[in-house]
Amino acid sequence: MNIKINDGESIKDECNENLDLLEPISNELNMIVNDEKANESNYGDFQHLGLYIIGVLIIYEFLLLFLMGNITYLIFGASVPRIIGCIGSNKNYTFIENGCRNLMEIQKNESCIPILDSQFESLQVEFNIQCNEADNVKKYSAFLQMLAMMVGATFGGQLSDSFGRVKTMKYCLIVAIICSFLTSYASTIEVFNIYRFIGSIFIGAKSSVLHVLLLEYLPKQHRVWVSTVLSFSPNYIIFSLMAYYAQNWRNLMFILSFVGLIALILVHFIKEPVRWLIQKGKLDKARETMLFIEKWSGRLNGDIEKKIFDYINEESIKQEENQRIKRNYTFKHLFVTWKLMAFSLFFGYSALVACFINYALIFNFERISGSIYINTAYLGLIRWFFNISVGGLDFYVKWFGRKTCHTLAMCTIIFTLTIVLLNNYFPLPHPYIVRFATLFAISMTSQIFIANSVAQTELFPTSIRNLAVSFQAIFARIGSIAAPFLFSFQSYWVGLPHTIMVLLAMIDLTALWILIPETKGDRLQDYLPEKDEWIFGRKSRELKLLRVNTSENQKFAKNNI
Repeated sequence: MNIKINDGESIKDECNENLDLLEPISNELNMIVNDEKANESNYGDFQHLGLYIIGVLIIYEFLLLFLMGNITYLIFGASVPRIIGCIGSNKNYTFIENGCRNLMEIQKNESCIPILDSQFESLQVEFNIQCNEADNVKKYSAFLQMLAMMVGATFGGQLSDSFGRVKTMKYCLIVAIICSFLTSYASTIEVFNIYRFIGSIFIGAKSSVLHVLLLEYLPKQHRVWVSTVLSFSPNYIIFSLMAYYAQNWRNLMFILSFVGLIALILVHFIKEPVRWLIQKGKLDKARETMLFIEKWSGRLNGDIEKKIFDYINEESIKQEENQRIKRNYTFKHLFVTWKLMAFSLFFGYSALVACFINYALIFNFERISGSIYINTAYLGLIRWFFNISVGGLDFYVKWFGRKTCHTLAMCTIIFTLTIVLLNNYFPLPHPYIVRFATLFAISMTSQIFIANSVAQTELFPTSIRNLAVSFQAIFARIGSIAAPFLFSFQSYWVGLPHTIMVLLAMIDLTALWILIPETKGDRLQDYLPEKDEWIFGRKSRELKLLRVNTSENQKFAKNNI
C-alpha cells in the first residue's frame, strides 16, 4: 500500500483474440466431382504438432503477452486512488467511505490536503489527480486506446492479406515498442495519451493478425485446445506479477517494452504461413516452407517430399481455375438472405454486448474489494479454468455445442450481475461474494467470444467468412469504446450500470434461441446460396418462373392447335 500526501488539488482482445477465430480452408474447384474431392490433397494433411510449431507457440506467447499487457494496461496504469483522509488547518480527518464527497464538504470551509491510498502508483497518483478528475483521466485514456485499436484493426487485416502475416506483425511491433518506451518517459498525461494513441493503432493492427497467424499454423485437431490454453487468461496472472514488481506505471510500461523487444527478436524465426503463400500464388516459397517445417520436425523423407511437390502442383492448377471464376465480395453479401442477415446482426450485437460488459468491468477493477493484483490473478485463473473446461466439454460431450456454451455463459453473466445489482439495496454479509460475482461475469465473456467465433466459422460460407469476422469486429470495438463511460451513469442511479448490462445480456440470450441454430458437427460451407434464394433476387426469380410458365403455356396451346 502506498500512502501519499497530496499538496494540491488537483482499463481486448479477448474479443480480438477471438474475433479472428476462423478456420482457413482451401478453395475447391467446382468442376471436380465429389469422389475426386475426397481424394484431393489438402494442406491440413501435412500439418502436425512438431518441433517447429512448438517453437511458433513459444514465440506466440511473447507476442500475446505484449498484446494483452497493452490492452489491459489501464487496470493498473490508470487505477483511481482512494481518498482516506485529509490534513486540515486545525485537525486531521479520516474517511472510512465516500472520501471524495467528504473531502469536498470539508474544503468548502477550510483548506484540507487529501491523503491518497493506492495499491499501485498510477498516473493519477503521480500527477496529483483525485476524485472526478481521476475518473475522467481513466475514462478518456481508455476511450482513446480503444478508438485507436479500432482504427488499427481496420487496416491490419488488409495489410496482412496483402504483405504477409509476419511482415505486418514485425512493423506493428516496431512502432508499438517505440511508443511504449516513449510512454514510460511521458512528462504529462496529454503526452502519455498521444504516445498511447499512436501505439494502440499498431496494437490494434497486430491484434487482427496474431490469432489468424496461429490458426494458419496449427493442425485442425489442436486449434481449440491451444486457443484456450494460450490465451489472455494465463497472461492475466503473469501481468499481475509484472505490475506487482513494477509498483508504478512507468516501470510497468518499460517492462512491457522489454517483452515486446523479445517478441520482435523471436518473430524473425517465424516464416510466412503456407496457406498465405499459396493464396498469394507464391508456390515456390510455400514448397520451401513446407520442406523446412518437415525437416525441423524430423519427418522429411523421400515420400513426404514427393507428396509436397504433388500438393503444390495441384494448388497451381487450382489457382488457374480460381482466377478464371474469381469474384469480389463485399459487406452487402452478408445480407443476401434472411438467414445470413439474422446471423450477421446477431453476432455483431453479441460481440458488442460481450466487449461492453468485459471492458466496463475491467476498466473499473479498483471498485472490487481486495488487492488489485490478486483480483487480476484470480480473473486469469477463473478464465483459464473455464476455457480449458469448455475445450474438454466440446471435445468429449456431444450435446455440449455452441448454443449450450453461449447460453450457460450468458446465464452466468445475468445471474452474477444481478447479485451485484441487488447488493446495492440488500447488502450481502460477505464482500467476497460481490467480488467473485464480478470476476465470474468478466470470465464468462471469454466463453461468449469462443462460442461466437466457432459458430460464426460454421455458419458463414468460406467466401464471406472473413467479411463476417470484420463486421463483428466493428461492433466489438464500438462496445469497447463505449464501455469506459458506463459507470458514469451511477450519478443518476447507483444500480443503472448493472441494470443496463443485465438487460443487454437478456436480449442477447433471447435472440440466440430465436435466430441461431446449433452448428456443432456441421460441415463448413464453401459457397453462398444460389442467387434465386437472395432477398433482392426474388424479383428476377419470379420473372424467370413467369417466363417458364408462359413458355410452357404457349407450347401447350400450340400442341392443342
